Amino acid sequence: MITVRELRRALMMSLVIASLSLLACQLGTGGSEGNFTFSDQTPDLEVDLRNEVDKSIAAGGRLKLQVKDSAGKAVSIAQAASDDEAVLKVVSTGEGVVVVEGVAPGAAELTVTDDFGTSDRIELDVAAIASTKVHVLPWTPLLALPERLFEGGFAILPDAPVEIFAEHRDASGQALGGFDAQPWSLSEGASASITERDASDFATLKAGPTPEAFSLLRGELALPFETVTEDTPKALQLYSQSQDVGPSGPDATLEIEAGRAHFMHVAAFLEDGRYLVGSGSTPIEITIGDDAVGILELGATPQSAAEEIEDDEQADDLARILANGRAFVLSAQNTGESTVTISWLGQSETFPVRVVAAP
Repeated sequence: MITVRELRRALMMSLVIASLSLLACQLGTGGSEGNFTFSDQTPDLEVDLRNEVDKSIAAGGRLKLQVKDSAGKAVSIAQAASDDEAVLKVVSTGEGVVVVEGVAPGAAELTVTDDFGTSDRIELDVAAIASTKVHVLPWTPLLALPERLFEGGFAILPDAPVEIFAEHRDASGQALGGFDAQPWSLSEGASASITERDASDFATLKAGPTPEAFSLLRGELALPFETVTEDTPKALQLYSQSQDVGPSGPDATLEIEAGRAHFMHVAAFLEDGRYLVGSGSTPIEITIGDDAVGILELGATPQSAAEEIEDDEQADDLARILANGRAFVLSAQNTGESTVTISWLGQSETFPVRVVAAP
């Protein structure tokens, strides 16, 4: 059985392997003089281990650059300056870090000089924001749920937290870099709250304690939400993130491949098709059929997560994925058919699952 700790190790190992594969590569973007390397330190939806400076900065936004010398050590910065402050200005400097702001569309050259008088330059572009999209992330962006789950809009349970991210693009559709080009806010009178993350366009939206309709605001974009009670009628569906199969209801058979562990998600929808965010006041209970022996094995679940991570301070993110994301691990051992039963907030549904041979 794949436990929470084993799942955490697997996720971390995948990042370690990706990091090792890049050790022989040049990380970041080299300066014009070849003395320094500039790396974009802004978190994004996709994990970019190269951290190249390859996006225009959104006008009005800031960009955090890490500056290293040819030996890979942080540069002790004595001075950083822009050659056109009408386009780009330096906001602050620190040990090996420069924060700049894109003032207006255009291009400007940033020059960084260290304590020894060595300098290097990098050209940075600034572009106007043409469109904004807010991503709602019930669990980690590393294992993102497909957009089709959210086409009907969003509802959220009382006091439920959910991670959000703002993505900006220019007139040509290219993604823009930086952060804080536009503020997060909520419609007037909303009891929900937003906790922003430093130097990032990620934030956490937390629903208020009572039912209400409100909007999440970013620039001119307004994303409607409704906080609903736990007894609101909802349809449960099963989705395999590992294979991007589903979601499917209890009246359809979900097919997954044998010989692998599947990261599963319990999707919940209101009668009007809105996706329901949150884990509720009681954890989801997940069981497999008596005939599942040799076919299916249940691994990490929201219930087991609470037990295994009680004394593990580093398990917070994984706990959020399992609990708030209504996630669990299902190992498909051999071909055959069985069932998975989901019980949550007074509802119980049994889903037929067919394990098929991998192609």
